[in-house]
Amino acid sequence: MNKTNECNGEKHKESCKYSIEISKQFITLSSAGIAFIVGLAIAPNTDVSNYYYLAGGSCLLSICFGLIYIMSAIAHINKHENYDVYTSHLRFFSTFQILFFLVGVVFLIGIVNTKINEKPVNGISPSSYNLHLRSGDKEIKQLVGANSKLEVLLSEDGNIKLTVEPIK
Repeated sequence: MNKTNECNGEKHKESCKYSIEISKQFITLSSAGIAFIVGLAIAPNTDVSNYYYLAGGSCLLSICFGLIYIMSAIAHINKHENYDVYTSHLRFFSTFQILFFLVGVVFLIGIVNTKINEKPVNGISPSSYNLHLRSGDKEIKQLVGANSKLEVLLSEDGNIKLTVEPIK
């Protein structure tokens, strides 16, 4: 083996090592993105929109493509004894890992922007929240929007009257 081929082999080894490390970093960032999305979703008075699912799904797909990339790179090294990470199937997996991560970040920015720009009405977050009333053996479960006026009347005979009107 001449000196040029030996040098190129070392460059491919370094390139492969860095490529796998970068893929691991994207897996870590996508996992953190999912944790952040879940944290936002379980916050009190939060309406979980489709953007939460799209952001989480994109991050999850990024993790999957990253794991497939790492496994394919290792299989490629073992099967072909070649450290070249620029083969088409490896580039496909790494490209989609990065693309899905970026899509997840875009949706996450949209979610955070929506949360930041929520304007409280009478000190209450504009998100919807559940109402659950129980009086004796009677029970009412109602989804009430924050921009609604709620009136509950309890009569002496145990009846409950619930009125929900939009705030004008």
